Amino acid sequence: MRDPRTNFGHLIWLVSGLMVALAPAAQASPVADDPRTQALREALAQQIPSEGIRISVVMREPDAGISRAQRRETIRARRERVLARLNRGFFSVGHRYQWLSGFSGWADVRAIESLVLDAEVVSIDIDRIAYAALAQGRVLVGADIAEALGVTGSGVTVAVIDSGIDTDHPDLSSSLIAEACFCDDAIGAFGCCPNGKDTQTGTGAAEDDYGHGTGVCGVIVSSSVSNPGVATDASIAAIKVLGANGSGNFSDIASGLDWVISNRVTYGIKIVNLSVSDSGQYDNATVSPCTGSNTANAIVQLKGLGVSVFAASGNNGHDNGISFPACVPAAFSVGGVYDATFSSVNWGACSDVPAPADSFVCHTNSGSLLDILAPSYRATIPAIGGGTQNIGGTSIASPYAVGQAALLLDADASLTPDQILSSLEIGAPLVTNPDNGLSFPRTRVDLAVAQILGVCGNGILEAGEACDDGNTIPGDCCDGICQIEAMGSSCDDADVCTDGDICVGAICTSGPVLDCDDLNECTADGCDEVTGCFHEAIEGCEPPLVPGLSPSGLLLLVGFMFATALWAFRIREHG
Repeated sequence: MRDPRTNFGHLIWLVSGLMVALAPAAQASPVADDPRTQALREALAQQIPSEGIRISVVMREPDAGISRAQRRETIRARRERVLARLNRGFFSVGHRYQWLSGFSGWADVRAIESLVLDAEVVSIDIDRIAYAALAQGRVLVGADIAEALGVTGSGVTVAVIDSGIDTDHPDLSSSLIAEACFCDDAIGAFGCCPNGKDTQTGTGAAEDDYGHGTGVCGVIVSSSVSNPGVATDASIAAIKVLGANGSGNFSDIASGLDWVISNRVTYGIKIVNLSVSDSGQYDNATVSPCTGSNTANAIVQLKGLGVSVFAASGNNGHDNGISFPACVPAAFSVGGVYDATFSSVNWGACSDVPAPADSFVCHTNSGSLLDILAPSYRATIPAIGGGTQNIGGTSIASPYAVGQAALLLDADASLTPDQILSSLEIGAPLVTNPDNGLSFPRTRVDLAVAQILGVCGNGILEAGEACDDGNTIPGDCCDGICQIEAMGSSCDDADVCTDGDICVGAICTSGPVLDCDDLNECTADGCDEVTGCFHEAIEGCEPPLVPGLSPSGLLLLVGFMFATALWAFRIREHG
């Protein structure tokens, strides 16, 4: 196989000089002088993986003074022309921006060569990897918008049944209101609770000696300024059921659930998080342990009492079933998506190459019993000892969903478990597991919160939103009655030849038609509702300038022709 680096010297020559005269007017391209070219050179000097390298491409800016709709369409048309001309090498499109003049993707050397030669391209840069923190996942599910509306999980207590909690962690301690431990790892009264026994309640009972539970609690309530939790004002009842090695017994989990049933009113517990799994694969919810076990029965009971139980689907990469206790019909099972884009993520048993934002995480157990998806990688969350840790997995996805449920209950305490699940699916995008073709809703909370509070849309007047948003952001209001829409505004007629569609009451009106007259008498101007303005040359009409030359270029051409004629005349004159 040919080493892709053999083209490196040729590419450097292209990057350094070839684009100096790309445009018809012979104007220099910024690519040659762009300091970011060095990063591209360094990356190409290394062994290029089969999927190429992640690059960010910047195109020429649209002309100033055009409307927003014209800008968007100009960028779209220009990008599609560049991609259509990209006919060599390997290139996979990443982001197609609406308002930024550019795009991203994965490319090999030959594809980069082709892009460098394209007159529409201004610069090419390495798309540097940014490791996502918890705050990014909050944005993905709309928790930041809910917070802006004053909904933070206040008055809602979550029982986290896990390895416990770092009771004096500065980002968690103020949220902790109750502790219990059921951790039996030895015969007799000896156990893995902090007191050395198999049962303990009260202060210090849930002290974490493994770290997993501390991180899970952090996803829900962390008060960190840089890495806040989803529902920062919710409370935590920490129940320790896992020992220092991260394992435990389902009998202990059942005891923890039993404790919740007993104490739910005392502590206001409305939600339970179970980021635990037996690693099994179950596609039939009617068989044990999904139905009929102590743990399953406890979950059924809690749901009947109005307590929602969320459980991680498991991290074994099963495509035909999820693990227990997520498979319990009364539980809400949660799988994972990426909350940011990564060039590749290796989980050991599987890899995602690339791993785009809002794509299915390969290790997530899935099947017909999986309910929802939530961010699962790569969260920066509290660690035992007062610091932070970066982890991923469905253990993180489940508390992400739990935090959103706490926000919903803050907005409306009367919501039932089933209403909470359906609310998390309002406006939620569907994400497909490519290995089994099944699609699942990725939770979002902002639209449901806005609906509960009677706020039109998602609660924030975003750029261009007033029934005509010019994009596909959900949540516009286009009626005298507040109405949450699934996709975009019903007043947007999707015709790029009309600008500024408006809604008065419940009546939609298209905006004025774009003026496509370019003041050139030799072109017949018009507008296509998809591609926008066009200018067709009129047959038999002489264009005002020589095609392909700028005014300065035409002047140089005339000067050259004059000098040539003068030189010829002098030769004839002097024989």
